[in-house]
Parts: sequence; structure tokens; C-alpha cells
Amino acid sequence: MSKLVRLVLLLILVALGFWGMWPTIQWYFLLPEDTKELIKISEEEMDKLSPEVRKQVIDIKALRKRVMNLGLDLQGGANLLLEVDAEELKIQLADKGGESLSEAAFREEFDKANERAVEILKNRMDTFGVSEVSIAKTFDGRISVELPGVSEPQIIRESLSRVGRLEFKLVDEEAMKKLQELGVQMVQGAVVSRQNIPTNFILSSDSDWYPLYENDEYGIPRLKGWYVLKKETVLDGTYMDKAQPDMNPTTGQPVVSFSLTLEGAEIFADVTRNNVGRRLAIVLDGRVKSAPVINSEIPGGRGEISGKFTYEEANFLANILKAGSLPVRLNVVQEQIVGPSLGADAIEGGTKAVVISLIAVAIFMIVWYKVSGVIAVIGLVFNIYFLFAILSGIFTATLTLSGIAGIALTIGMAVDANVIIFSRIREEMRRTSNFRHALENGYKHASATIWDSNLTTFFAAVALSLFGTGSIKGFGMTLGAGIIANMFAMLFVTRLVYDFLLETLKLKKVSI
Repeated sequence: MSKLVRLVLLLILVALGFWGMWPTIQWYFLLPEDTKELIKISEEEMDKLSPEVRKQVIDIKALRKRVMNLGLDLQGGANLLLEVDAEELKIQLADKGGESLSEAAFREEFDKANERAVEILKNRMDTFGVSEVSIAKTFDGRISVELPGVSEPQIIRESLSRVGRLEFKLVDEEAMKKLQELGVQMVQGAVVSRQNIPTNFILSSDSDWYPLYENDEYGIPRLKGWYVLKKETVLDGTYMDKAQPDMNPTTGQPVVSFSLTLEGAEIFADVTRNNVGRRLAIVLDGRVKSAPVINSEIPGGRGEISGKFTYEEANFLANILKAGSLPVRLNVVQEQIVGPSLGADAIEGGTKAVVISLIAVAIFMIVWYKVSGVIAVIGLVFNIYFLFAILSGIFTATLTLSGIAGIALTIGMAVDANVIIFSRIREEMRRTSNFRHALENGYKHASATIWDSNLTTFFAAVALSLFGTGSIKGFGMTLGAGIIANMFAMLFVTRLVYDFLLETLKLKKVSI
């Protein structure tokens, strides 16, 4: 390959690298902060925007997907470790007739629940407008959720752990009438307390107690009473098509308006037509939100859920219902919060470490290898350039503190390759006075050694990237990208510089 062809190839790769890094440069150095905030607008809020603003939000979100992210340890945020509630899953399987499931069969069901939970969690984060979220399964069957930039994760934590199972159940009117005849105190048609239920009241086998919760003036859910509902679920949230916060024109209270799928609308119409005069309870995660009376058939599959919500909670519930219900409840096993100030300190410290190492290595190489040391430093600059181009343009990676450590390690590995090449060239110069011949043999003999040593490290980096999470994954990805950039810079770029000095500038020898 001629020198001109190699130069053109290098310029093309430099241009492609800049194109890959351009979204990251735009996001972190050119866009104003108020423009970046548009990324937090959820899908529901976008419907209320003007076409011009909506297009701007879509463009910003598309740009953000091409930006190299900063991990929790660099920009702060929350890390949650969740696990599927195994006991609740066993109860669900037992209700379906799976009491005799073997350990292997249960593990298979457990893994399926994990898979579905991960997908639902990703959908929920999309509806809440949370960007840069990382959701992945761990080796021990848990789910790791990283939320960079989220300093108050309470509402996010609740949305992650809440099952979001919506059910429509008929009120057991006979049981409720019997309780009223027995003089049991009631409020809003519900039993105030279960402690004073007469002993002669017998609950039928197809019914059960369900709590009624309403928000107080501070928006905190409070137990208001109990309903006796039929166990059978006449309709559930799997038939949910749309859900959005709304205002009831009669009461002026926030509600959640919903519409069902075509199949769900048919079922809803049948249920309301056959049960006029009865109450239909709307149950979310085992709690009754409301139990309105069915006055007539409700066609069209439209309705609303009320319960003295604040608008924020109505919006929250709408997002939960749109994203879908989890297969089983998730428990928060561990929660870590990293403040933005700690992240800023980490960035400053990590950047300082990389710069100092780069300067120290450059000084050593120039002092020890003279002009060849300068060529090595040029190759090192290209190495770092292509490293960031690969991370941001190809992988759209998340840069973590351990990733910065990987960059520092890459700098050392790049110099290591140069040291091997220079040592080979010096050995060849002891045999011949022709520097050009020594250069060619030095690169030829050193290349095999460099390829062997870097490939073994590259395979380890790939394993860390594929199977690791968090900082381990970040380190592996940075190290792998650094090795690719290193091989190109040290075997291609530095050789091109040597050829330029010897062929274009007609130098007889380059000090080494």
C-alpha cells in the first residue's frame, strides 16, 4: 500500500472519528442546559407540545442516543438492585396448579419472570422520560438499575418495585348487604374495620377481603375500609390500550382516564351489561381504588379510575398502567446514591491522572528515544483520538471511573508497543547501517509479538464487556476499544510518519 493511499485512509478515518464524536461534543460542550432538559419530557407530555417543539424534543432525544454517557460514579445518580419476590412467584404458580414444580422448573419460571420484568422496567423508564438508564440482569438472578443524574429516586424506586397489576372485580353485594344487616359500621359503602365482624358472618369461598385506600390531604394513601369482592377477575390490565391523567368535570378531582383494546372493550361491555346495579371495583396491586355502581352498559371500552389522587399521582399511575404490569413484585435489595459533587471530583481526579500520565510518558519517550519518541507521542495522540471515536461513535459506551483507568492503562500499553518496536529497530541497526532496512525489519519482527500480547488482553476485555456490569463493563469496553486504537496507531500511524520523514523529507536516519 503506497504512502498516499495510507494517508488518504488515515484522513478518512479521522473524519469518520470526528463524525462519531460530534454528538458527544455537541451534548457536553455546545448545547445549553435548558435545551438538554428537553430530554426529560415523557411521551405523554409530548402530545401536548406544538409541532415545532415536539420536533425539537425528538431531535434532542435522537441526538442523546448517540452520545457517550457518563456513569454513576462520574455524574452522580442512583443504583438500585432488585430481585423477583420468589415467595410471591411460588404463590402465583400454586394458584395455577404448579404446586409440584421441580427446582429446575421453578428456576425456569423465575428466569422468565426476570426477562419480562426487565422489559417492563425499560418501558416504564421510557414513559417517565428518564434518560441514560441502564437495566441489566446480574449473575445471581437480580436486576441492576443505574439511573445517572437522578438524585431523588423515590418516585423511580416506587415505579420500579410496584407491580402495577390492574384488575376489575365485582363487589360481593350479598356479603356486603349481610354485613350491613349485622350492624357493621360502614363508610362509602365499605366496612370501616374487620376487627368487629360478627362471628356468624361467613365469607363465601369465591370471595375475599380487599382494602380500600384513599389519599389524605397530603397525598399519602390511607386505609379507609374494606370491601368483599369476588375473587374472579372479570377484566385485567393486559387489555389496557391507553391511560392518561385527566380531570373529572363533575368533582374537579384528578383521575386516570383509560381506554381498552377492542377485545377488552367487548369484555367490558358484556360485564357492565350483565351486572347493572352492582358495583365494579377497580383494584390496583391488591388495593381498591374505587368501586362505582354500574348504571348501564358501558360500550367503547372507556372509563376512569378515581381515588382522591393528586395530579402527580394520577400521572404516575397512568404511566405505570401504560408500561404494563410486572409478572411479580420486585424487592429493592440495595440502593446507592452518588452525589453530583462526588462525580465532579471523580471526573477532575480521573482527568488529572490521565493528563499527568500522558505528559510523563511523553517526556520519557522524547528524552529516551529522541525523534522516535516524538513519533511515539504522535501515535499516542491518535490512539486517544480513535479510542474516544470508537467509544462514542461505534459503541455509544458509558464512561465510568474505571473506564478512565482503562484509558490510562491504554496509554501505558501504547508505549509498551513502541518500546518493543524501538528495541527491535535498535537490534537491527547493530547488524546494518541502513536505517530504512532496520526500520522495516524492526516493524516486521515486532508486529507478531505486539499482535499476540494485545489479542490475549483484547479477549479478556471482550469477556468483561459482555458479562460484566457497571464499572467492570465500563473498564472492559474502554480497554477493548483502547487496544483496537492502539494497534492501529502504533502499527499504522507511526509507520506512516516514519515513511514521511524518510521518503518525503529524504532523511537518512531518525534518532532512536
